[in-house]
Amino acid sequence: MSIVEHHTPCQSIREYPQATSTYQEEVLYLSAKQYIPLNRTPQEGDVTILAAHASAFPKELYEPLWEDLLKQSEKAGYGIRSIWMADVANQGASYVLNEGKTGNDRKWWPLPALTVDHDVLTNSIANYADHARDLLCLINTHRSEFTRPIIGVGHSMGTISLSLLAQMHPRLLTSIVMLDAIIVHKPLPAWVPMTRMPSFRRDLWPSRQAAEAAFRKNVLLKPFDPRVVDKILQHSIRPTPTLLYPEKEGENKKGEQSYTLTTPKHQEALSIARPNYEHVDWINKPDIKARHTHPDIWPCAPYMPPFYKSEGRTAWMFLPYLRPSVLWLYGTKSYTMDPIERSEKMKRTGTEWNGSGGAAMGRVKEEFIEDTGHFLCFEKIKETAEKVSEWLDGEVKIWKDLERVTIDKKWHEKDVVGRQCMDENWLKGVKAWKGDAAMPLTIATMSLITREDLPLAIIYFFLSFYHQPLAYLFLGLRILYSIFSGPDDSSKKQPTTTTTSSSSSFFSIDLEFVALGLIYHYLTNLGLYWAAGFFALRMIYVALIPEGEVKEVKRFKVYPDWRDERRWHYVYVGEELGWKGWWIEG
Repeated sequence: MSIVEHHTPCQSIREYPQATSTYQEEVLYLSAKQYIPLNRTPQEGDVTILAAHASAFPKELYEPLWEDLLKQSEKAGYGIRSIWMADVANQGASYVLNEGKTGNDRKWWPLPALTVDHDVLTNSIANYADHARDLLCLINTHRSEFTRPIIGVGHSMGTISLSLLAQMHPRLLTSIVMLDAIIVHKPLPAWVPMTRMPSFRRDLWPSRQAAEAAFRKNVLLKPFDPRVVDKILQHSIRPTPTLLYPEKEGENKKGEQSYTLTTPKHQEALSIARPNYEHVDWINKPDIKARHTHPDIWPCAPYMPPFYKSEGRTAWMFLPYLRPSVLWLYGTKSYTMDPIERSEKMKRTGTEWNGSGGAAMGRVKEEFIEDTGHFLCFEKIKETAEKVSEWLDGEVKIWKDLERVTIDKKWHEKDVVGRQCMDENWLKGVKAWKGDAAMPLTIATMSLITREDLPLAIIYFFLSFYHQPLAYLFLGLRILYSIFSGPDDSSKKQPTTTTTSSSSSFFSIDLEFVALGLIYHYLTNLGLYWAAGFFALRMIYVALIPEGEVKEVKRFKVYPDWRDERRWHYVYVGEELGWKGWWIEG
């Protein structure tokens, strides 16, 4: 692959004021690399990959994965147009570009704006909201290079950035591959040691040889593929002088150049947790300043710790609304392998309106790689590439099929004017539309007496035999109750049909109840007890068997239910049945 490096401006105005150390309008830059496969003729449907890295792991560490993925794509038969990856603005090569500009307030996802007038803001770090927006800026800047389908591949922290990017622009990404995602509902068990380790780590060595020797002794890197280790030694350290270690510390006694971390340990540590030294709690102790300085505290937290992290939980809340399809890929030894969390991810992802349809529609899947942990893409590169390639192969085919139905068949036959103007179908539909939801729908009509009315009918029969005035009083109270209870009463009368649900309006329920009751009384007063018994049996029958004939209902008026936004009232306006109320889930 050929590699093209880009320096692209980041999103203007960072999430928190202290994200820049100079002034609010400071221009920060992303250091991004574009990997372009050689000797390929681009084809329609070739994949553009947008990748996001784990915290403190430079983008170059993923190059072995891209090499193996390219080989797998050639076997599968789909093409990769290019792969894009950028270091977040305060890490890796991006930090080198922004050295002297970055502050100590960083976010993964946009939350309410911050006003700085509170002591607890000192040395605070937010949660990389900026990187999700920076990736969008990257795409907008190089839009001609980002041809669809665009596939997101994120690792650890990067899964959150891509997930929240998809929330800002739901149709941008066709699919997201989540490599050991840290999108969680509860704090990860490794969170505390992950915060401590960079806070106290060594970050200066007398020579490059000393720095490399220290890295090679690191237990964390022992399982890593040798190709990844080489990339770490090449891109994770840099020579002094730097902002933190200026010129006077640039050489040791032997005249050798000293080396430090490319991503300063301060930026790494501040990326993992955000301080809450004063245990700010605006939930139980309302305070507008606390609300501004710590707007993202979890409301359900049992206590307010000195450090917290909100973005994983923020992304968790958005999972049901994810439009892109999702592959959850885990290492079996990872600390993210909580069975409850995994199960909930599968149940939640893409299931709400605006989502992909979730696992039930084949849009969400989970896979595992054995004998590896959180760093599966550094340890089991070939296996990871195989799983990712298998998923992408299927997604490319689905994308091509969906593209055919997304664009009108006659669209390509129209000129520019035709593509901008209302067509005949639009004008015809608007002319015929009378404010109702004109859609054909087959429903099962119901008797206006339901199972809920059966006990009332039995009580009414007994009263009519022993005390008719009391029976009439009971009937009148029932009518008044249903009128004043309104839709709440009718909402309880929902049948158990699987396709559509319906229930009668509160007027219709009691009109039939009264009609049958009056006929029953009239016949009993005439002494026609057998005929009256027939009406009694009829009432019991329709209460036990509520389903009636099937009718095709074509015109509805739609009213949102104020109690539940997922429910709507559909009122039939045809002439055959008159005005009757219906419930339909959806």
